[in-house]
Amino acid sequence: MTQLFEDSFVHKLEFKEHPALATVQQLLAGIDHHCVADVAALRRTEYAMTQEGTPSGRTGCFDKQDQKRLQQDWQTGFDNRDRLQALEQQRAEADTALQSATQERWRLRQQLE
Repeated sequence: MTQLFEDSFVHKLEFKEHPALATVQQLLAGIDHHCVADVAALRRTEYAMTQEGTPSGRTGCFDKQDQKRLQQDWQTGFDNRDRLQALEQQRAEADTALQSATQERWRLRQQLE
């Protein structure tokens, strides 16, 4: 198996039990990145990634600029149950926010009249 960096992002992943787990880990080891604290560290570290997911390739070169944290709807796995659960949670939160906004709108409309 390819050697992982000591400060590897792969070490931070939580894997589910699966027959192909060793293969997936080996594939991820091939694209491993160091975990660094901030974008400034990306300039000094080849093959690094910030907590927010901004990676670097060669020193001083950014591969991409993501503005989303990895915790925001970034999921891996062999089934979609976790993704469906996260979407259901987001929908429930949106429904609650909509209900609050509707009540506030109704209250303001009554005040206006």
